[in-house]
Amino acid sequence: MIHAELLKALHLLTRDGKLNQDARRKLKQVTHFLGFLKPWVEDCRTNEQSIHAVDFGAGKSYLGLILADQLLRNSIRPQLTAVESRPELVEKIRTIAEFIPEVTIHAVADVIKNFSDPHDRPDSQQLLVLALHACDTATDDALIWAIQNRAKHIAVVPCCQAQVARSLKPLGGLKAIIEAPIHQREFGSHLTNVIRALVLRHVGYRVTVTELVGWEHSLKNELILAQYTGKSDLTAMPKIEALRKEFAFDHALIDGLAGWLNRS
Repeated sequence: MIHAELLKALHLLTRDGKLNQDARRKLKQVTHFLGFLKPWVEDCRTNEQSIHAVDFGAGKSYLGLILADQLLRNSIRPQLTAVESRPELVEKIRTIAEFIPEVTIHAVADVIKNFSDPHDRPDSQQLLVLALHACDTATDDALIWAIQNRAKHIAVVPCCQAQVARSLKPLGGLKAIIEAPIHQREFGSHLTNVIRALVLRHVGYRVTVTELVGWEHSLKNELILAQYTGKSDLTAMPKIEALRKEFAFDHALIDGLAGWLNRS
């Protein structure tokens, strides 16, 4: 049960304890998200490993703060870092963090691409990277940071993917795929997430792609879950190369990890 005072501080609950339709929608998404993360957190607790969760593009950090309240507070030396570019929201996160004293919470005013974690992580600490509705290539920036910092767990719900759709250059008969603007947008979004999953598999993650909640609650609904195993999927890079040959697209994740991918 999420503490009522925390929900009020997040403006998800009115002063008289009621939820409006928008708050119900947000809570449903966050609750489902936490359901996927719970086994990971419990596994860390069982193995006496501490957890450092990094919430990228945090906004008001609904996800990060409710994660801290519901799952992290009973873990070993839990930490949460919320990374958000808007200073006014960072101040709100810092204020709301006072409701969860059991978790060390940092709120950082920065863009994802520039973020550098100043805190050392002991070997026993597991890194969990989150991004809920980080727009366009911001999701790729979060994935790049997660991969380069060898995050044990990654959970992202991408939003507003436009880069690949803008750059698509399908050859021959494949041009029909993007003749209509809506098809170009939707196909570009689909292809973006296919590449993200393949890159993660190539660099040693076990990946699950599923939906977060029903489409009636959110159109930005694709959830990418990844757990680091250290075993590269040797079929992933040939698939990426074949797709780029067919569609000649730009992709921030591939560009941002160019050197890393060559070493993997």
